[in-house]
Amino acid sequence: MVLRGGVSLGVFVIFLLCIFYPLTANTQQNKPSEDAFSILMQEALSYFPAVSGRVISQDGNRAVINKGSKDKIKVGMRLYIFKEDVSFMHPVTREYLGKVEKPIGVAEVIRADENQSDIVLIEGDKDGLKDAMFKVSMNKIKVLFYQFDINWFLADHYYQMLKDRDRFEIIDSAADHPDIQKLSEEARKRGTEILMVIDSSRNLESSIIRQRLFWTKDGKPFSEKTTTVDAGIAQSLIAKSRPFWAADSNILLTYQVPSSIKKIAIADLDGDGSSEIILASSNNLSVYQPSTDLRLLWEFQTTSAEQILWVDTFALEGQRRESIMVTVYKEGVVDSYIYQVQDKELKKIAERKDAFIRGYGNTIIEQSYSKQEGFDGRVYMLSYNQGNIIRGEPLKLPERVNIYDFTAIESPEGKKGFILWDEKGSLNLYSSTGVISWSSGEGFGGFSTTFKKDTPVFMIERGEWTIKDRLISRAGGVIVPKRIPILGMAKGLGFKESEIRFLWWNGLSVEQFTLVDKLDGEILDYGLLNDRLIVLCKPIMGVKASNILKGANPFVNTLYVISVRGLYN
Repeated sequence: MVLRGGVSLGVFVIFLLCIFYPLTANTQQNKPSEDAFSILMQEALSYFPAVSGRVISQDGNRAVINKGSKDKIKVGMRLYIFKEDVSFMHPVTREYLGKVEKPIGVAEVIRADENQSDIVLIEGDKDGLKDAMFKVSMNKIKVLFYQFDINWFLADHYYQMLKDRDRFEIIDSAADHPDIQKLSEEARKRGTEILMVIDSSRNLESSIIRQRLFWTKDGKPFSEKTTTVDAGIAQSLIAKSRPFWAADSNILLTYQVPSSIKKIAIADLDGDGSSEIILASSNNLSVYQPSTDLRLLWEFQTTSAEQILWVDTFALEGQRRESIMVTVYKEGVVDSYIYQVQDKELKKIAERKDAFIRGYGNTIIEQSYSKQEGFDGRVYMLSYNQGNIIRGEPLKLPERVNIYDFTAIESPEGKKGFILWDEKGSLNLYSSTGVISWSSGEGFGGFSTTFKKDTPVFMIERGEWTIKDRLISRAGGVIVPKRIPILGMAKGLGFKESEIRFLWWNGLSVEQFTLVDKLDGEILDYGLLNDRLIVLCKPIMGVKASNILKGANPFVNTLYVISVRGLYN
């Protein structure tokens, strides 16, 4: 058959397919992601159906109920056991409203046949089981939600799906580490019924999302379910969220701190599950509890130094409390120390002479120092064992990359690489094979901590070595600071304002998003406390002019608490 104009029907059909197939393909591509997350949600919902019934027989603390799998009863489900008591009426109309429920306890389903099930009483009076009734409460189920080692955009997509269902009341966990015991304690304190933990594993084509459910009362696991999501879904989710990032990022609180404070760190120093803010000067560590006002917990004297170069934290294996790592410069020498808070006192547990250290992932890394070179040689893994620091294998890094120059980044497809500072203050993406595949081009404001290399020969310039700015890996991307000079590129005059940006590697190139902008002055350091950025800034020219008018001390730095919900998995 030939259409008017001499176009065959076959060609016309092919033309229509070319138009409509991509739309159909996209629909089919997106639908599996929704179905994948629905699998997890339906698994959680399946433990809270609208079902009620009676106990038909009892043997001690065990009993049989008159409902089974066809009524959506399943093993692991927990039931509210009660007896009906006196009737009650409306106080005015005298209308019959039902009977008062006398609580007996809570039972768990241990076997489910088609028409009846076995239960065991885990809380309450077994003598009340005879002729009792049961039901699953239809009130909203309070859920403590915790995510880790998962692309945030995937986790947040599922989080929003759960919130949109009237069956759940979702509460974000404030914990820093996936310790189930600590998470269960938090869940009990916050009055939730279940703890939901979401994590993932990845390959080039997909992410395998795992959901684990625990009963809050005793921390008992009752469900584990996995689902697979295509690797491209995370990229589409981040694209949808772009317009909302700047709007959602806002300054919650500001504090004024002494101008001697140059570095900050975030850590749970006493192992209670809540992190503290550490403010560091050249010879002092002040530890604060974050709240509507900074509450000083401890103040410690450390080794006196001309300049503090780096502060970091890490957790020793098997310990809840975190340790503090401090690297200092004094009289042409760089030394590093590791401290722990014990009985409200700061105890030095290890030191490294002529060395820089920092935290990296779940470990410590080190690079040697020399007066002639500054950073000297390769970067090595360290392990700590009963007060002894043991140097391990070197990290596989591109050539001439120093300890504070880099952090890891990963694309949605699982490609691994490094985001690196260069000496000009630009950022570069190196693949795992050491090839540069992206460069920011623009400088991010330079660095404020620079030293001249030592030379024994008079009048010979050997160059400089520089402490780079902190880079934080989160949500598959990297958080980076940017400083904006007062006058064009004239950095010597200081910086008028600063920004925090987020770098996202889509697998081909790196996209940049501004998390927060127009912070007054120069960023000195920053850290991430759950869904809040804690940013330390020095005012323009080191003087806070507005304090002069108030008659207050103008020589202060500002600590900003900024909401960036989601970048904490």
